[in-house]
Amino acid sequence: MKLFLLKFCRHLGYWLLAVLGTACAGFGEDNTPVPAALTTYPFQFRPVLLWSVTMGGDADKDCPRLGPVIKGDRIFVANKSGHLASVTLKEGHKRWQVDLKRSLSSEPAVEDGVIAIASMKPQLIVLKADNGGILWQAPLPNQVLAQPAIGQGRVVVKTVDGKVLAFALKTGKALWSYDHGAPTLVLRPSSAPKIAVGKKVLVGFSDGTFSALNLDNGRLLWERTIAFPAGVAQTDQLVDIAVNPLFSRQMVYVLTYQGELAAMQLETGQTRWTRPFSSYSGWVLGQNLFISDSDGGLWALNPLTGQVLWHNQILQNRGLTAPVISGNSIVVGDKEGYLHWFSMIDGHPLARVLVHDGASITAALSVADPIVCVLTQQGKLLAWMRATMST
Repeated sequence: MKLFLLKFCRHLGYWLLAVLGTACAGFGEDNTPVPAALTTYPFQFRPVLLWSVTMGGDADKDCPRLGPVIKGDRIFVANKSGHLASVTLKEGHKRWQVDLKRSLSSEPAVEDGVIAIASMKPQLIVLKADNGGILWQAPLPNQVLAQPAIGQGRVVVKTVDGKVLAFALKTGKALWSYDHGAPTLVLRPSSAPKIAVGKKVLVGFSDGTFSALNLDNGRLLWERTIAFPAGVAQTDQLVDIAVNPLFSRQMVYVLTYQGELAAMQLETGQTRWTRPFSSYSGWVLGQNLFISDSDGGLWALNPLTGQVLWHNQILQNRGLTAPVISGNSIVVGDKEGYLHWFSMIDGHPLARVLVHDGASITAALSVADPIVCVLTQQGKLLAWMRATMST
């Protein structure tokens, strides 16, 4: 994936987007690693297109994470141009679509009957999930590139310059803010805050620090440095927590770019295990941890020990999305528009499909098993299933 770097000028109060490279991998066209060629193998099933719908909007070369979000029997999808829509999961029918008349910067969060989304302006916008009507809007001190978090009567956002803000879900009243700060150079992909049990807000920052805040007042509960900058070049020192933290029961998992993967106790932040790792794409937690690394490798790790269970490298440099779980397989998309299914057991490939001509997939996939939804950079929303191969 292309490294989208943000330079912050705190005194002038703005930020400048510096784009290194022309594709979603590497540091420039001449230096971009060549994507691995697709290999042939016997498909175990046939991917079937259920439906597709054009959502509008031009291809976004900035690769924002404006992925589809499934909630119940609806898919909520937004594009950078400001369009937000609700689509039926089974048929692909648009139930409603609104034009917010402003550029959007985050994917929508959907919970408790509302949608929360951020705009480039920057603003936090909260809407009714049943019809797209705006409930309230609140100004933000800087842009939000990660999905907001909704829970326990709060909406929480993290800005690009390392501030965390909480608002009352019903009224939009500003409740508290926490200022961690950010280094002068950071990755554009940014991890989302997560609301956990025990009134905790879990937040990863661009300097490799991970924090737990009190949901009621923003007080710091504990903080751990997951990775430290290393190397001479500025890009070598990037250790952003660019993928969303995962948590299950009493454990929280944190993953950095060019740094570490850490498993910690949710209550205290005490480290259980770590291992070197680098990812900005993402991961998913099922029976095991499944991860897309920065080079296009796929991994399965034991969540209790960090032990590697399998590692697949056949999709090197293809700009993979975060994996999702569908049945007994994991699914990833790539920048050339393919969906790939792999066995959860040993990582061997099961099937693949080109979602449409000229497609590029950079946003996260969304799953309501057995349906896998994908939004391409070209503005098409598609739903896929698997069918048994005929004999």
